[in-house]
Amino acid sequence: MTDVKAIEIAIVDGLEAHLSGRFGRRVTGTIANTTAHVPSYPYFAYTITTPVDANAKGWCRGSDGSLYRQLTQVWSLTFCSDQNDAADEIAQYAFEWFDTLGATYLSDHGAAIERILNFGNRDNMFTIEYEYRRGFDVRVSYMHVISAAQAQAETQRIEIADVAGDINI
Repeated sequence: MTDVKAIEIAIVDGLEAHLSGRFGRRVTGTIANTTAHVPSYPYFAYTITTPVDANAKGWCRGSDGSLYRQLTQVWSLTFCSDQNDAADEIAQYAFEWFDTLGATYLSDHGAAIERILNFGNRDNMFTIEYEYRRGFDVRVSYMHVISAAQAQAETQRIEIADVAGDINI
């Protein structure tokens, strides 16, 4: 089974490192819609809006009996700053990262950028101060793998249930 948490960590860590290097100060990534402390500006918030888009593609069986299927996640990224130009700049650097260096980096971590969706304005927020927000969505693909042993165990479980007349599979 694919470790999707490891892919999430790779995306956040890689993007933080890239943006921090470009800005010369730490740019923190945080999960959106939480009650956690808001990081200092600039920062980015992310939500995995679609944890698994099954995309109706079938399974492939490898020569060792393992099963493979491409799955996709949709990530929504919002880049926040107290300055309008900085919000644009950080979002553009992030877009660039996913389109170039990040694509290579993520391939080393078992994921591929399928598509980067439109870059645009996110709702601005009035809090104690004015917050500027820009963002985009990214479709991230990865290969879901079921090992041969796990696939065999599932097959045997189904066969036993079928012989017993039990339809609760």
